[in-house]
Amino acid sequence: MVVTIEDYEKIRRLYLIEKKSIRAIARETGIARNTVSKYCEGDLLPGTRKEYSRDNSKVTESIEAFIKSCLLQDQVENHRKQKHTAKRIYDRLCDELNFTGGESTISRYVKELRNEPKEVSIPLAFDPGEAMQIDFGEAYGYYKGTKILFQIFCARLCYSAMPYVFAAPRKNAETFLEGIRRAFEFFGGVPKRLIFDNDKVAVLKNYGKSAVTQSYLQSMMAHYVFTIDFCNRASGNEKGLVEGLVGWARRNVLVPIPHFDSFDALNEQLLNRCVKYGEQHRIQNRSLSVKEQFAHEKLSLLPLPRFAFNTAKRKEIRVDSFGLVKIDGSRFSVPHELVDKFVTVNLCATKVEIIFRKDLVGNHDRPISKGETLFELLHYIDLLERKPRAIMNAKPVKATLSEPLMKFASSIATSPEELVKFLRICVDYKIDFLTAIVSKPYVKTLDLLVAEIEHSHNKERRISELNMPSISVDKVPLSAFDRLIPGGDSYRQC
Repeated sequence: MVVTIEDYEKIRRLYLIEKKSIRAIARETGIARNTVSKYCEGDLLPGTRKEYSRDNSKVTESIEAFIKSCLLQDQVENHRKQKHTAKRIYDRLCDELNFTGGESTISRYVKELRNEPKEVSIPLAFDPGEAMQIDFGEAYGYYKGTKILFQIFCARLCYSAMPYVFAAPRKNAETFLEGIRRAFEFFGGVPKRLIFDNDKVAVLKNYGKSAVTQSYLQSMMAHYVFTIDFCNRASGNEKGLVEGLVGWARRNVLVPIPHFDSFDALNEQLLNRCVKYGEQHRIQNRSLSVKEQFAHEKLSLLPLPRFAFNTAKRKEIRVDSFGLVKIDGSRFSVPHELVDKFVTVNLCATKVEIIFRKDLVGNHDRPISKGETLFELLHYIDLLERKPRAIMNAKPVKATLSEPLMKFASSIATSPEELVKFLRICVDYKIDFLTAIVSKPYVKTLDLLVAEIEHSHNKERRISELNMPSISVDKVPLSAFDRLIPGGDSYRQC
Protein backbone atom coordinates (compact mmCIF):
# COMPACT_ATOMS: atom_id res chain seq x y z
CA MET A 1 0.00 0.00 0.00
CA VAL A 2 1.28 3.45 -0.96
CA VAL A 3 1.06 5.99 1.87
CA THR A 4 -0.04 9.41 0.64
CA ILE A 5 0.58 12.79 2.22
CA GLU A 6 -3.02 12.73 3.47
CA ASP A 7 -2.42 9.37 5.14
CA TYR A 8 0.77 10.69 6.67
CA GLU A 9 -0.98 13.76 8.06
CA LYS A 10 -3.75 11.59 9.57
CA ILE A 11 -1.21 9.25 11.20
CA ARG A 12 0.70 12.16 12.69
CA ARG A 13 -2.55 13.84 13.96
CA LEU A 14 -3.90 10.68 15.56
CA TYR A 15 -0.55 9.99 17.20
CA LEU A 16 0.34 13.49 18.46
CA ILE A 17 -3.01 15.16 19.12
CA GLU A 18 -5.41 12.33 19.87
CA LYS A 19 -2.68 10.27 21.61
CA LYS A 20 -3.78 7.01 20.03
CA SER A 21 -1.58 3.95 20.03
CA ILE A 22 0.13 2.60 16.95
CA ARG A 23 -2.14 -0.47 17.03
CA ALA A 24 -5.26 1.73 17.16
CA ILE A 25 -4.01 3.98 14.35
CA ALA A 26 -3.26 0.94 12.18
CA ARG A 27 -6.74 -0.45 12.81
CA GLU A 28 -8.41 2.88 12.00
CA THR A 29 -6.41 3.69 8.86
CA GLY A 30 -5.97 0.15 7.53
CA ILE A 31 -2.19 0.70 7.28
CA ALA A 32 0.27 -1.88 8.58
CA ARG A 33 1.61 -1.28 12.07
CA ASN A 34 5.24 -1.26 10.90
CA THR A 35 4.39 1.46 8.41
CA VAL A 36 2.49 3.48 10.98
CA SER A 37 5.40 3.15 13.40
CA LYS A 38 7.77 4.48 10.73
CA TYR A 39 5.72 7.65 10.20
CA CYS A 40 4.58 8.43 13.76
CA GLU A 41 7.74 10.22 14.84
CA GLY A 42 8.07 12.13 11.56
CA ASP A 43 11.44 10.63 10.65
CA LEU A 44 10.58 10.28 6.97
CA LEU A 45 8.18 11.81 4.47
CA PRO A 46 6.20 9.48 2.20
CA GLY A 47 7.84 8.99 -1.19
CA THR A 48 11.39 9.56 0.07
CA ARG A 49 14.06 7.05 1.02
CA LYS A 50 16.57 7.17 3.81
CA GLU A 51 20.16 7.68 2.77
CA TYR A 52 21.87 4.39 2.21
CA SER A 53 24.46 3.61 4.80
CA ARG A 54 26.36 0.46 5.43
CA ASP A 55 29.14 -0.09 7.85
CA ASN A 56 32.25 -2.01 7.04
CA SER A 57 31.49 -4.68 9.59
CA LYS A 58 33.17 -7.28 7.39
CA VAL A 59 36.46 -5.37 7.52
CA THR A 60 38.09 -6.84 10.59
CA GLU A 61 41.36 -5.64 12.08
CA SER A 62 43.37 -8.28 10.23
CA ILE A 63 41.75 -7.39 6.89
CA GLU A 64 42.24 -3.69 7.53
CA ALA A 65 45.93 -4.32 8.29
CA PHE A 66 46.31 -6.30 5.07
CA ILE A 67 44.72 -3.54 2.98
CA LYS A 68 46.96 -0.90 4.54
CA SER A 69 50.04 -3.04 3.88
CA CYS A 70 49.10 -3.23 0.18
CA LEU A 71 48.76 0.54 -0.07
CA LEU A 72 52.01 1.04 1.83
CA GLN A 73 53.79 -1.29 -0.57
CA ASP A 74 52.54 0.83 -3.49
CA GLN A 75 54.00 3.93 -1.87
CA VAL A 76 57.39 2.24 -1.38
CA GLU A 77 57.57 0.87 -4.93
CA ASN A 78 56.27 4.16 -6.37
CA HIS A 79 55.14 2.80 -9.75
CA ARG A 80 52.20 4.92 -10.82
CA LYS A 81 51.01 2.53 -13.52
CA GLN A 82 51.65 -0.67 -11.57
CA LYS A 83 49.96 -0.55 -8.18
CA HIS A 84 47.17 -2.32 -6.29
CA THR A 85 43.65 -1.67 -7.43
CA ALA A 86 40.70 -2.35 -5.16
CA LYS A 87 39.90 -5.39 -7.32
CA ARG A 88 43.45 -6.74 -6.93
CA ILE A 89 43.31 -6.26 -3.13
CA TYR A 90 39.96 -8.07 -3.01
CA ASP A 91 41.35 -11.00 -5.05
CA ARG A 92 44.38 -11.26 -2.76
CA LEU A 93 42.13 -11.18 0.33
CA CYS A 94 40.08 -14.07 -1.07
CA ASP A 95 43.19 -16.08 -1.98
CA GLU A 96 45.39 -15.33 1.04
CA LEU A 97 42.94 -14.67 3.91
CA ASN A 98 39.86 -16.59 2.69
CA PHE A 99 37.77 -13.40 2.76
CA THR A 100 34.06 -14.11 2.22
CA GLY A 101 32.69 -10.56 2.06
CA GLY A 102 31.65 -8.63 -1.02
CA GLU A 103 33.97 -6.87 -3.44
CA SER A 104 32.02 -3.61 -3.01
CA THR A 105 32.84 -3.62 0.73
CA ILE A 106 36.59 -3.70 -0.01
CA SER A 107 36.29 -1.21 -2.86
CA ARG A 108 34.47 1.27 -0.62
CA TYR A 109 36.96 0.84 2.22
CA VAL A 110 40.00 1.25 -0.09
CA LYS A 111 38.47 4.42 -1.45
CA GLU A 112 38.04 5.79 2.07
CA LEU A 113 41.66 4.96 2.98
CA ARG A 114 43.09 6.54 -0.13
CA ASN A 115 40.88 9.61 0.12
CA GLU A 116 42.20 10.77 -3.25
CA PRO A 117 40.47 13.94 -4.41
CA LYS A 118 39.80 13.87 -8.12
CA GLU A 119 41.48 16.54 -10.16
CA VAL A 120 39.03 18.94 -11.78
CA SER A 121 39.68 19.53 -15.47
CA ILE A 122 38.83 22.74 -17.29
CA PRO A 123 37.06 22.29 -20.65
CA LEU A 124 39.28 23.62 -23.43
CA ALA A 125 38.44 25.07 -26.83
CA PHE A 126 40.92 25.47 -29.69
CA ASP A 127 40.81 27.59 -32.81
CA PRO A 128 41.20 25.92 -36.23
CA GLY A 129 44.86 25.21 -36.97
CA GLU A 130 45.95 26.34 -33.52
CA ALA A 131 47.44 23.16 -32.03
CA MET A 132 48.20 19.47 -32.42
CA GLN A 133 48.77 17.03 -29.55
CA ILE A 134 51.30 14.19 -29.94
CA ASP A 135 52.17 11.15 -27.82
CA PHE A 136 53.77 7.69 -27.89
CA GLY A 137 52.22 4.40 -26.85
CA GLU A 138 53.18 0.71 -26.83
CA ALA A 139 51.45 -2.21 -28.52
CA TYR A 140 52.08 -5.89 -29.20
CA GLY A 141 52.13 -7.56 -32.60
CA TYR A 142 53.50 -10.57 -34.48
CA TYR A 143 56.30 -9.37 -36.75
CA LYS A 144 57.30 -12.11 -39.21
CA GLY A 145 55.83 -14.66 -36.81
CA THR A 146 57.55 -13.36 -33.66
CA LYS A 147 55.65 -11.50 -30.94
CA ILE A 148 57.19 -8.07 -30.35
CA LEU A 149 56.48 -4.87 -28.45
CA PHE A 150 56.54 -1.88 -30.80
CA GLN A 151 55.84 1.85 -30.61
CA ILE A 152 52.90 3.83 -31.97
CA PHE A 153 53.25 7.56 -32.59
CA CYS A 154 49.91 9.36 -32.29
CA ALA A 155 48.99 12.88 -33.39
CA ARG A 156 45.63 14.69 -33.22
CA LEU A 157 44.50 18.13 -34.31
CA CYS A 158 42.90 19.88 -31.35
CA TYR A 159 40.08 21.64 -33.21
CA SER A 160 38.77 18.87 -35.46
CA ALA A 161 40.17 15.88 -33.48
CA MET A 162 41.39 14.39 -36.76
CA PRO A 163 43.82 11.54 -35.86
CA TYR A 164 47.05 10.15 -37.29
CA VAL A 165 48.82 6.99 -36.07
CA PHE A 166 52.23 5.69 -37.16
CA ALA A 167 54.00 2.48 -36.02
CA ALA A 168 57.76 1.94 -35.70
CA PRO A 169 60.07 -0.59 -34.01
CA ARG A 170 61.48 1.83 -31.41
CA LYS A 171 60.93 5.22 -29.84
CA ASN A 172 63.87 7.42 -30.82
CA ALA A 173 64.66 10.72 -32.50
CA GLU A 174 64.10 9.30 -35.99
CA THR A 175 60.63 7.95 -35.13
CA PHE A 176 59.69 11.18 -33.34
CA LEU A 177 60.66 13.46 -36.23
CA GLU A 178 59.31 11.17 -38.95
CA GLY A 179 56.01 10.82 -37.10
CA ILE A 180 55.62 14.61 -36.95
CA ARG A 181 56.53 15.00 -40.62
CA ARG A 182 54.15 12.24 -41.71
CA ALA A 183 51.35 13.79 -39.62
CA PHE A 184 51.87 17.19 -41.29
CA GLU A 185 51.76 15.54 -44.72
CA PHE A 186 48.63 13.56 -43.81
CA PHE A 187 46.83 16.68 -42.55
CA GLY A 188 48.05 18.70 -45.54
CA GLY A 189 49.47 21.52 -43.42
CA VAL A 190 51.17 22.58 -40.21
CA PRO A 191 49.45 23.68 -36.96
CA LYS A 192 50.90 26.68 -35.15
CA ARG A 193 52.02 24.73 -32.07
CA LEU A 194 52.49 21.18 -30.80
CA ILE A 195 51.69 19.86 -27.31
CA PHE A 196 53.91 17.04 -25.99
CA ASP A 197 55.36 15.37 -22.90
CA ASN A 198 58.78 16.15 -21.43
CA ASP A 199 60.21 13.14 -23.27
CA LYS A 200 63.96 12.91 -23.86
CA VAL A 201 63.40 12.49 -27.62
CA ALA A 202 62.29 16.13 -27.58
CA VAL A 203 63.73 17.67 -24.39
CA LEU A 204 67.44 18.10 -23.74
CA LYS A 205 67.03 19.26 -20.12
CA ASN A 206 64.49 20.72 -17.65
CA TYR A 207 60.74 20.35 -18.21
CA GLY A 208 57.55 22.31 -18.84
CA LYS A 209 58.06 26.00 -19.56
CA SER A 210 61.78 25.68 -18.72
CA ALA A 211 62.39 22.78 -21.12
CA VAL A 212 65.30 23.07 -23.56
CA THR A 213 64.52 21.35 -26.86
CA GLN A 214 66.87 19.00 -28.70
CA SER A 215 68.84 20.61 -31.55
CA TYR A 216 67.28 18.43 -34.27
CA LEU A 217 63.80 19.44 -33.07
CA GLN A 218 64.81 23.11 -33.21
CA SER A 219 65.82 22.61 -36.87
CA MET A 220 62.47 21.04 -37.66
CA MET A 221 60.61 23.84 -35.86
CA ALA A 222 62.45 26.39 -37.99
CA HIS A 223 61.68 24.52 -41.21
CA TYR A 224 57.95 24.06 -40.58
CA VAL A 225 57.48 27.21 -38.46
CA PHE A 226 55.74 25.81 -35.39
CA THR A 227 56.29 26.11 -31.65
CA ILE A 228 56.04 23.38 -29.02
CA ASP A 229 54.52 23.43 -25.52
CA PHE A 230 55.73 20.82 -23.05
CA CYS A 231 53.26 19.59 -20.43
CA ASN A 232 53.85 19.74 -16.71
CA ARG A 233 55.10 16.59 -15.03
CA ALA A 234 52.54 13.78 -14.62
CA SER A 235 49.89 15.88 -16.36
CA GLY A 236 48.56 13.68 -19.13
CA ASN A 237 45.23 15.51 -18.88
CA GLU A 238 46.91 18.48 -20.60
CA LYS A 239 46.87 16.44 -23.81
CA GLY A 240 43.78 14.35 -23.21
CA LEU A 241 42.78 14.23 -26.88
CA VAL A 242 45.86 12.28 -27.93
CA GLU A 243 45.91 10.21 -24.73
CA GLY A 244 42.52 8.90 -25.80
CA LEU A 245 43.83 8.29 -29.33
CA VAL A 246 46.55 5.94 -28.05
CA GLY A 247 43.92 3.80 -26.34
CA TRP A 248 41.60 4.00 -29.37
CA ALA A 249 44.36 2.74 -31.70
CA ARG A 250 45.17 -0.19 -29.41
CA ARG A 251 41.53 -1.21 -28.92
CA ASN A 252 40.12 -0.60 -32.40
CA VAL A 253 43.00 -1.17 -34.83
CA LEU A 254 45.44 -3.44 -33.02
CA VAL A 255 42.86 -5.91 -31.69
CA PRO A 256 43.11 -8.76 -32.46
CA ILE A 257 46.90 -8.55 -32.19
CA PRO A 258 48.09 -7.89 -35.77
CA HIS A 259 50.35 -10.18 -37.79
CA PHE A 260 52.53 -8.31 -40.28
CA ASP A 261 55.71 -8.86 -42.34
CA SER A 262 56.66 -5.18 -42.60
CA PHE A 263 55.90 -1.94 -40.83
CA ASP A 264 54.88 -0.48 -44.18
CA ALA A 265 51.96 -2.92 -44.31
CA LEU A 266 50.98 -2.18 -40.70
CA ASN A 267 51.18 1.58 -41.24
CA GLU A 268 48.98 1.32 -44.33
CA GLN A 269 46.37 -0.39 -42.17
CA LEU A 270 46.66 2.31 -39.49
CA LEU A 271 46.40 5.06 -42.10
CA ASN A 272 43.24 3.56 -43.59
CA ARG A 273 41.60 3.43 -40.15
CA CYS A 274 42.48 7.07 -39.49
CA VAL A 275 40.90 8.04 -42.81
CA LYS A 276 37.81 5.97 -41.98
CA TYR A 277 37.58 7.62 -38.55
CA GLY A 278 37.69 11.07 -40.13
CA GLU A 279 35.04 10.11 -42.69
CA GLN A 280 32.52 8.54 -40.30
CA HIS A 281 33.05 9.77 -36.73
CA ARG A 282 31.15 12.46 -34.89
CA ILE A 283 32.28 13.46 -31.40
CA GLN A 284 29.61 13.71 -28.73
CA ASN A 285 28.33 17.23 -27.96
CA ARG A 286 29.80 18.64 -31.20
CA SER A 287 27.45 19.99 -33.83
CA LEU A 288 29.78 19.12 -36.74
CA SER A 289 31.38 15.80 -37.65
CA VAL A 290 35.16 15.28 -37.62
CA LYS A 291 35.15 15.40 -41.42
CA GLU A 292 33.33 18.74 -41.51
CA GLN A 293 35.54 20.29 -38.83
CA PHE A 294 38.72 18.99 -40.49
CA ALA A 295 37.68 20.53 -43.83
CA HIS A 296 37.34 23.86 -42.04
CA GLU A 297 40.59 23.44 -40.08
CA LYS A 298 42.69 22.65 -43.17
CA LEU A 299 42.13 26.19 -44.37
CA SER A 300 43.87 27.53 -41.25
CA LEU A 301 46.91 25.24 -41.32
CA LEU A 302 50.25 26.70 -42.44
CA PRO A 303 51.35 25.44 -45.88
CA LEU A 304 53.94 22.68 -46.15
CA PRO A 305 57.44 23.76 -47.27
CA ARG A 306 58.64 22.87 -50.77
CA PHE A 307 60.85 20.02 -49.59
CA ALA A 308 60.30 17.62 -46.70
CA PHE A 309 62.54 17.79 -43.65
CA ASN A 310 65.14 14.99 -43.57
CA THR A 311 64.27 13.07 -40.40
CA ALA A 312 66.88 10.31 -40.85
CA LYS A 313 70.06 9.98 -38.82
CA ARG A 314 72.88 10.14 -41.39
CA LYS A 315 76.38 8.63 -41.07
CA GLU A 316 79.37 7.81 -43.30
CA ILE A 317 80.60 4.24 -42.66
CA ARG A 318 83.25 1.96 -44.19
CA VAL A 319 82.06 -1.45 -45.47
CA ASP A 320 83.86 -4.34 -43.74
CA SER A 321 85.39 -7.42 -45.37
CA PHE A 322 82.09 -9.35 -45.09
CA GLY A 323 80.17 -6.74 -47.09
CA LEU A 324 78.47 -5.37 -43.97
CA VAL A 325 78.08 -1.94 -42.41
CA LYS A 326 77.63 -1.64 -38.66
CA ILE A 327 75.42 1.07 -37.20
CA ASP A 328 73.14 1.42 -34.18
CA GLY A 329 74.35 -1.93 -32.81
CA SER A 330 73.28 -3.93 -35.90
CA ARG A 331 74.87 -4.91 -39.23
CA PHE A 332 73.44 -4.58 -42.74
CA SER A 333 74.60 -6.10 -46.02
CA VAL A 334 75.58 -4.20 -49.17
CA PRO A 335 76.84 -5.46 -52.57
CA HIS A 336 80.18 -7.23 -52.04
CA GLU A 337 81.85 -4.94 -54.60
CA LEU A 338 81.69 -2.15 -52.02
CA VAL A 339 84.00 -3.85 -49.50
CA ASP A 340 86.39 -1.30 -47.92
CA LYS A 341 84.51 1.64 -49.47
CA PHE A 342 82.62 4.37 -47.61
CA VAL A 343 78.84 4.45 -47.90
CA THR A 344 76.17 6.81 -46.53
CA VAL A 345 73.68 5.24 -44.12
CA ASN A 346 70.29 6.85 -43.48
CA LEU A 347 68.66 5.55 -40.29
CA CYS A 348 64.91 6.11 -40.69
CA ALA A 349 62.11 5.13 -38.32
CA THR A 350 61.30 1.84 -40.09
CA LYS A 351 64.02 1.56 -42.76
CA VAL A 352 67.81 1.59 -43.11
CA GLU A 353 68.86 3.08 -46.45
CA ILE A 354 72.45 2.64 -47.69
CA ILE A 355 73.68 4.93 -50.46
CA PHE A 356 76.85 4.85 -52.54
CA ARG A 357 77.51 7.77 -54.92
CA LYS A 358 73.82 8.76 -54.96
CA ASP A 359 72.70 5.18 -55.72
CA LEU A 360 70.56 3.22 -53.26
CA VAL A 361 72.55 0.00 -52.76
CA GLY A 362 70.78 -1.33 -49.68
CA ASN A 363 67.28 -0.96 -48.24
CA HIS A 364 66.66 -2.98 -45.05
CA ASP A 365 63.88 -3.02 -42.48
CA ARG A 366 64.87 -1.36 -39.21
CA PRO A 367 65.56 -4.21 -36.75
CA ILE A 368 63.41 -4.54 -33.64
CA SER A 369 66.38 -4.93 -31.29
CA LYS A 370 70.09 -4.24 -31.42
CA GLY A 371 72.66 -6.91 -32.31
CA GLU A 372 70.86 -8.25 -35.40
CA THR A 373 72.50 -8.85 -38.81
CA LEU A 374 70.30 -8.36 -41.87
CA PHE A 375 71.37 -9.96 -45.15
CA GLU A 376 70.05 -9.54 -48.67
CA LEU A 377 70.82 -12.58 -50.82
CA LEU A 378 71.17 -10.45 -53.95
CA HIS A 379 74.26 -8.77 -52.48
CA TYR A 380 76.14 -12.10 -52.36
CA ILE A 381 74.78 -14.07 -55.33
CA ASP A 382 77.67 -13.25 -57.71
CA LEU A 383 80.22 -14.14 -55.05
CA LEU A 384 78.43 -17.41 -54.23
CA GLU A 385 78.33 -18.26 -57.92
CA ARG A 386 82.12 -18.13 -57.96
CA LYS A 387 82.35 -20.08 -54.68
CA PRO A 388 79.49 -22.62 -54.83
CA ARG A 389 81.04 -24.93 -52.19
CA ALA A 390 80.35 -22.24 -49.56
CA ILE A 391 76.64 -21.98 -50.35
CA MET A 392 75.23 -24.41 -47.77
CA ASN A 393 77.24 -22.79 -44.95
CA ALA A 394 76.92 -19.17 -46.06
CA LYS A 395 75.17 -16.95 -43.48
CA PRO A 396 73.30 -14.89 -46.12
CA VAL A 397 71.79 -18.14 -47.44
CA LYS A 398 70.81 -19.53 -44.02
CA ALA A 399 69.41 -16.18 -42.89
CA THR A 400 67.31 -15.73 -46.04
CA LEU A 401 65.99 -19.18 -46.95
CA SER A 402 63.25 -20.90 -44.96
CA GLU A 403 63.72 -24.39 -43.55
CA PRO A 404 61.89 -26.13 -46.46
CA LEU A 405 64.01 -24.19 -48.97
CA MET A 406 67.24 -25.16 -47.15
CA LYS A 407 66.12 -28.79 -47.19
CA PHE A 408 65.42 -28.56 -50.93
CA ALA A 409 68.85 -26.95 -51.48
CA SER A 410 70.51 -29.84 -49.62
CA SER A 411 68.78 -32.35 -51.90
CA ILE A 412 70.30 -30.76 -55.03
CA ALA A 413 73.64 -29.80 -53.46
CA THR A 414 75.47 -32.53 -55.44
CA SER A 415 75.29 -30.28 -58.50
CA PRO A 416 76.89 -26.84 -57.91
CA GLU A 417 75.37 -25.52 -61.14
CA GLU A 418 71.82 -26.42 -60.06
CA LEU A 419 72.46 -25.02 -56.60
CA VAL A 420 73.49 -21.66 -58.06
CA LYS A 421 70.45 -21.68 -60.38
CA PHE A 422 68.26 -22.35 -57.36
CA LEU A 423 69.73 -19.35 -55.51
CA ARG A 424 69.04 -17.19 -58.57
CA ILE A 425 65.41 -18.31 -58.39
CA CYS A 426 65.34 -17.42 -54.66
CA VAL A 427 66.55 -13.92 -55.55
CA ASP A 428 63.89 -13.45 -58.22
CA TYR A 429 60.86 -14.74 -56.30
CA LYS A 430 59.40 -14.24 -52.84
CA ILE A 431 60.51 -16.72 -50.20
CA ASP A 432 56.95 -17.48 -49.05
CA PHE A 433 55.91 -18.25 -52.63
CA LEU A 434 58.83 -20.65 -53.17
CA THR A 435 58.34 -22.27 -49.75
CA ALA A 436 54.76 -23.16 -50.65
CA ILE A 437 55.91 -24.75 -53.92
CA VAL A 438 58.81 -26.87 -52.57
CA SER A 439 56.49 -28.08 -49.79
CA LYS A 440 54.52 -30.02 -52.42
CA PRO A 441 55.58 -33.69 -52.27
CA TYR A 442 56.16 -34.11 -56.03
CA VAL A 443 58.52 -31.10 -56.38
CA LYS A 444 61.87 -32.88 -55.87
CA THR A 445 64.10 -31.49 -58.64
CA LEU A 446 65.02 -28.07 -59.95
CA ASP A 447 63.23 -28.78 -63.26
CA LEU A 448 60.02 -29.63 -61.41
CA LEU A 449 60.39 -26.46 -59.34
CA VAL A 450 60.74 -24.32 -62.47
CA ALA A 451 57.77 -26.08 -64.09
CA GLU A 452 55.61 -25.54 -60.99
CA ILE A 453 56.54 -21.84 -60.89
CA GLU A 454 55.55 -21.47 -64.55
CA HIS A 455 52.31 -23.37 -63.91
CA SER A 456 51.44 -21.07 -60.98
CA HIS A 457 52.09 -17.98 -63.09
CA ASN A 458 49.96 -19.29 -65.98
CA LYS A 459 47.16 -20.11 -63.52
CA GLU A 460 47.26 -16.58 -62.07
CA ARG A 461 47.29 -15.14 -65.59
CA ARG A 462 44.20 -17.17 -66.60
CA ILE A 463 42.37 -16.12 -63.43
CA SER A 464 43.16 -12.46 -64.05
CA GLU A 465 41.96 -12.77 -67.65
CA LEU A 466 38.68 -14.35 -66.50
CA ASN A 467 38.19 -11.52 -64.03
CA MET A 468 38.78 -8.83 -66.66
CA PRO A 469 35.67 -6.74 -67.36
CA SER A 470 34.08 -7.33 -70.76
CA ILE A 471 34.67 -4.55 -73.28
CA SER A 472 31.82 -3.46 -75.53
CA VAL A 473 32.62 -1.78 -78.86
CA ASP A 474 30.05 0.60 -80.28
CA LYS A 475 29.46 0.58 -84.04
CA VAL A 476 30.62 3.80 -85.64
CA PRO A 477 28.35 5.24 -88.42
CA LEU A 478 30.43 5.69 -91.58
CA SER A 479 28.09 8.16 -93.25
CA ALA A 480 29.90 11.06 -91.56
CA PHE A 481 33.15 10.03 -93.29
CA ASP A 482 31.41 9.61 -96.66
CA ARG A 483 30.44 13.26 -96.64
CA LEU A 484 34.10 14.25 -96.44
CA ILE A 485 34.87 12.53 -99.79
CA PRO A 486 33.65 14.16 -103.03
CA GLY A 487 30.99 11.90 -104.40
CA GLY A 488 31.18 9.74 -101.31
CA ASP A 489 27.42 9.38 -100.97
CA SER A 490 27.02 8.22 -104.60
CA TYR A 491 29.98 5.84 -104.23
CA ARG A 492 28.41 4.31 -101.18
CA GLN A 493 25.13 3.76 -103.03
CA CYS A 494 26.81 1.75 -105.81
